[in-house]
Amino acid sequence: MKTTAMVWKQLAQYNLLFMFALISRPEINSAEKRVQHFKAALICGMLKDLMSNHCTTRGTARSELECAVRCHNNSTCLGSVFDHVNTTCFLLHMCDYASDNMNCLVNITHVKVFRKKCQNEGKFTTKRNVVCHCHGGYVGHYCERLATHCKEVFGFGYKDEDYRLVNINFRGSVQRMICAAGTKYYAIGLFSNTGKLSHNFTFDKYEKGYIINAENFWLGLENMHYLLEPNNSRSNVKLVVQFTNTTEVLRDYVYYHGFGVRDSSQYYSYYYNSVTLKNSVSHGGIETSLEDCFEENKDVPFSTFDNDHDLDPDRNCAGLAGAGWWFKNCQSFPACNPLGLSVTTLSPPPTNAHLTLKGLDMINSTQAQQFKKIVVTLVTETP
Repeated sequence: MKTTAMVWKQLAQYNLLFMFALISRPEINSAEKRVQHFKAALICGMLKDLMSNHCTTRGTARSELECAVRCHNNSTCLGSVFDHVNTTCFLLHMCDYASDNMNCLVNITHVKVFRKKCQNEGKFTTKRNVVCHCHGGYVGHYCERLATHCKEVFGFGYKDEDYRLVNINFRGSVQRMICAAGTKYYAIGLFSNTGKLSHNFTFDKYEKGYIINAENFWLGLENMHYLLEPNNSRSNVKLVVQFTNTTEVLRDYVYYHGFGVRDSSQYYSYYYNSVTLKNSVSHGGIETSLEDCFEENKDVPFSTFDNDHDLDPDRNCAGLAGAGWWFKNCQSFPACNPLGLSVTTLSPPPTNAHLTLKGLDMINSTQAQQFKKIVVTLVTETP
């Protein structure tokens, strides 16, 4: 059995916050009573602020220590309030609604409030349904653990519809991933390329994944297979090409429905069931008409300069392209090399190593000069 000192020591590890107040007593004179009523109003306001976005449960307790221990042992408890007069313990919990008509605690001679501390540099907030604003991939009411999937991240204070680099406890190990989410979807970044940096890596690195920065990364073929299991009709992949000038941003995209990546025995070849093309776009002096960049390479193994699995018997397509991809053959100028270098990085004339996308002139056009990045994500709609 724990001693009182041991319990207080355990509670201290959570950096609990104490707040005290004296509430008016009938026997004090009128001047003192006015002061005490003012203090009571302050405390009532403080309690309403703490409780307005949370539900409470109550029960009897012998002391503030017992009340605090109950909160500590309750995984959904955010903090506790102890009423000495009525020996009542109030536990604050997460709630889906705000109570505007909460009655202030009355006849309390000594109030003690405990609040658990946000962990991993999270910040306490009174925002509805959120206790702590978390970051870096940590989630939970107190940011106490890493998310296990991108869809977990955006319920704990992260900004919606914003791609961010976070740590995810994914498949038994901590991995850095790119996540985004909105009110009706969540997305996992599969790869991204600005065309400014080389993606000419070994097969092993493409298999395990790499991150150069938040705009140049590859999730990994093993992870893609895990997330994009064959025959999963709900696996929708979105390819987005982004252009920008000094004042505007233009995005052209293609949706792939039922996208699947096979395992290592088939060198991670892919397939999909159908595709949705966005109509041609004209905005800010840029005209685009992105076409299906994956169609001609369906069922083709993945290749790199050190692990040649393309269908060209004489040449190493990945070696010529300066990046890994599902290359079918080594054209003199491939229609699709999404991990190549942009024309602003690698000057013309066009070569196999240039970034190319089917339907777009990525060499001699305004869109080539104003290209910002290509991003491919796994998009899952939420109920």
